Amino acid sequence: MQKENVRKLREVLQTLDTVMLTTVDDKYHLVSRPMAVRLADFDGVVRLFAPTDARCVAHIAARAWVNVAYTSPAVSVSLAGLATLVTDHQRVARYWHDGFKPWSAGPTAATLIEISVFEGRSWTVSEPAQQVARRAG
Repeated sequence: MQKENVRKLREVLQTLDTVMLTTVDDKYHLVSRPMAVRLADFDGVVRLFAPTDARCVAHIAARAWVNVAYTSPAVSVSLAGLATLVTDHQRVARYWHDGFKPWSAGPTAATLIEISVFEGRSWTVSEPAQQVARRAG
């Protein structure tokens, strides 16, 4: 990705608090689930954590193409990329923080999923539409 695009995505991603990872399972079905994410370090690579024995880890080991979707009331982002599994405990610990504990017991029980982003798309919602959505919800 171009540096300017990475910078723009970093700015948008830091405002989003929900992330979903979509993988392809053994029957070639799409499977999405919420994930723990490390946004502060976005440099064209998305870093997620999962327990080492999680289904998404097995899915990625078999088929590395994934999608990561972020959303908020004002903006949504969809990122497509190729995932790599990192189990080296020192490298996992480099990105780990205790906010990830709900998803894994700790860095020695976690796999770091690094997604090299090849394509990103974003959508914004106008302020009037946000207000209507808040009233409806």
